[in-house]
Amino acid sequence: MAALCEQMGDPCLLLPDRPAKCIRWVGRGLNARDCVTLAGALCRCEALGGLSSLSLGRNAAIGDAGVSALCSALSTGALSSTCRSLELHGVQLSDEGVEVLCSAALRGAIANCQALYLNSNFITDAGAHCLAAAMAHGAFGRLVSLWLQHNGIGDSGALCLADAIGITPGLQAGLKYLRLDENPLSSLGGQVLAYATKSWRLNRLDV
Repeated sequence: MAALCEQMGDPCLLLPDRPAKCIRWVGRGLNARDCVTLAGALCRCEALGGLSSLSLGRNAAIGDAGVSALCSALSTGALSSTCRSLELHGVQLSDEGVEVLCSAALRGAIANCQALYLNSNFITDAGAHCLAAAMAHGAFGRLVSLWLQHNGIGDSGALCLADAIGITPGLQAGLKYLRLDENPLSSLGGQVLAYATKSWRLNRLDV
C-alpha cells in the first residue's frame, strides 16, 4: 500500500499521527489490482479508519472487479459507518458491479453515505432496478445526492428508482439532488418522472 500511495502522490496517507479523512485519487490510472491493495489497507490500517470520502472517479480500469474489492472493505470495520461520500464515476461500472455494491449496502456498507456518484458508467435498467430494490429494503437511506447521469438507464429503471424512493419516507425527505440526465429516457418517461417526484423536497432534478 505504501508503494501505491507513493505512486498516487499521497505518501503521507498512512501516517498514524495524521488520520486521513479523504482519499481523492481521481483520474490517476488506478486499476482493479490497485483496488484490491487499497481494500486491504482500508480493512487493516488504523489511519484510514475514519475515512469520510472515497473519490476514485475517472479511473476506467477499475471496472466491476475493482468495485467488488472495494465493497468488501466498505462492509467491514469503522469505514462502513464513517464513509459519507463515494465517487465511482467513469470507472466502467456495469450492472454486475452495481449488484455487488447493493449487496454490500444491504449488509450495512456505507450505511451513512450521503453522496453516491455512479455517473458516466455502463449502468442499464437492470442496475437501476437493483438500486431500487436495495433502497426499498433500507439501503442508501441517508442519501442526499444521487448522480446517475450518462448511463444507459431508460424509462423502466428511472421510474423504478422513483417508486422505491417514493415509498421510503426518510430517503424521499432527505434526497435533494437526483441526476438522470443523458440517459435514454423517453420524453414521456421524463415527464412521468418529473410528476412522480413533484412532491419531494428536491433542490435539483435533471432528466
